[in-house]
Amino acid sequence: MAIPNDKINIDRCVKIAVIHDIAEALVGDITPFGGVSKTEKHRRELITIHYLSSLIEPYNPTFAKDILELWLDYEEIRCIEAQSAIKSKEIGDLCDEVINQRTKFINDLKDNQ
Repeated sequence: MAIPNDKINIDRCVKIAVIHDIAEALVGDITPFGGVSKTEKHRRELITIHYLSSLIEPYNPTFAKDILELWLDYEEIRCIEAQSAIKSKEIGDLCDEVINQRTKFINDLKDNQ
């Protein structure tokens, strides 16, 4: 969300960030170390997002479709807002600085104890 690029829709970034984890409310947070293949993780989450969408559909058909599409945007990296990797120099520099400042902050706390 901090990337200095006017072509990126920040609202869409936020929606994708929220929706991409919504299936985990039912299937749990499957990490790369959990012994579940990427294919199986995707299958479980896709079934779940379809289920959640079907629950919402009678009350808000537009949102029901949106959550499925936003989830697929993230899973299939169908838009620039769905890119989760740090790909811009500006954001990479910002992340490096945050890490440096965090390290300094923690070391200062330790030194003052």
